Amino acid sequence: MAGEADVNSQRALVGINLILRHLIEDESESSSSDEELDILERFLPDALPVRRRRKVPRLENYVEEVMPLWTDSDFKSHFRMSRATFEYVLGVIGNRLARNQPGLAMISPEKQFLIAIWRMATPDSYRSICEKFNVSRSTALLSVRRVTRALVTLAPALIRWPRQERCVTIAQGFEAISAFPKTIGAIDGTHIRIPAPRVNPEAYINRKSYHSIQLQVYLHALI
Repeated sequence: MAGEADVNSQRALVGINLILRHLIEDESESSSSDEELDILERFLPDALPVRRRRKVPRLENYVEEVMPLWTDSDFKSHFRMSRATFEYVLGVIGNRLARNQPGLAMISPEKQFLIAIWRMATPDSYRSICEKFNVSRSTALLSVRRVTRALVTLAPALIRWPRQERCVTIAQGFEAISAFPKTIGAIDGTHIRIPAPRVNPEAYINRKSYHSIQLQVYLHALI
């Protein structure tokens, strides 16, 4: 009897978990996978009216068959990092992306990392990412969060503010190539759209083919 009670308890926990995921995905206009809905109907048939949506077409085996055919240049243009860098970082954080407790099967750490950096490197929506990587919205969201947490955990060991002597050296080198004084780094930039100037308008056309001026954020050191 005790064994049967334990099984029923585990089924209830699985059912509750799936109910919560189902409700969350309903609010985000995303569909649960058929496998999850099958489990939900089997374990808790009367707990929640399961509504099966029209299956959204997705790309099959895009990660497994298409991406391996890319050249190193193709890979870097899509993910903003080389394959070698990808493999190195994956080797460092991969164990943090694997499940350490019993539960539903997870996608591989490699696929989680690919989803996360695609999200970070491109303007693609989660809807587009789910179609491309053949995953549900909740899986894509959780993958991005797991990878982000893993990177944040390791960040203090890799990202450090330079000491005084190093700050001086960096600032001198930066000023030599840019004429910006007391600057130790450039964080990021953005383009501010402007009307075409009357003088030399072609000089203001950016790589996205519209007129702009660039705003750049720099790290300024008090040295």
